[in-house]
Amino acid sequence: MTTHTHTLSLSLFACRYALVADTVNRAIRVLDLYTQEVWTALTNVGYPTDIVSFGSRVVITDALNHVLWEYTSATLATVASKQPWDTSGGKWGVLTGSAGGGLEGQYAEGDAATAKFWEPLGVAYDTLRHMLYVADYRNRVIRIVDPDTGDTSLLVGDPTMPAAYLDNVNGSDAMITGPTTLLYDAEEDVLLFSDRKVYTDPAD
Repeated sequence: MTTHTHTLSLSLFACRYALVADTVNRAIRVLDLYTQEVWTALTNVGYPTDIVSFGSRVVITDALNHVLWEYTSATLATVASKQPWDTSGGKWGVLTGSAGGGLEGQYAEGDAATAKFWEPLGVAYDTLRHMLYVADYRNRVIRIVDPDTGDTSLLVGDPTMPAAYLDNVNGSDAMITGPTTLLYDAEEDVLLFSDRKVYTDPAD
């Protein structure tokens, strides 16, 4: 029997395969939805919390190292091979956040070498604009990442403000507590996200 420990996310590939972020096992697994077979594609992936695929590219959020990883050769033959993915020749590496890799309490916008994340938990792909949205959990913001350059910019929230809740405002004026899961709906052109509630001690 195949088990997954604390699996947080999966992404559909070629209408047949589910790419699974097997979080605590630090692996990316592949599930064949036709045969129910499961195999491991990548190992030692920090703490993978979310995964999204588009074209031949796969992007993974790593909350342990505070980066986004990218695999660029996810062809149908590669995914269906039931073999570990070949990570040589620049096919696997950090898309953005490398300057903040492994460091907590970091926030910075900019290019791939400058951007810093703090526990990115969710990622979604905007098919209309060819952009990624990232739930930067501990910074309490949602960010935009250009998948071709790794450049990042702020979309919603303010990392300098305490955890709070404020709707009906735009962009950095909005206050969110801890964004986790993201879903982009191309038909409606909207981004949906879950925001963890702040729990406080009534005695405080």
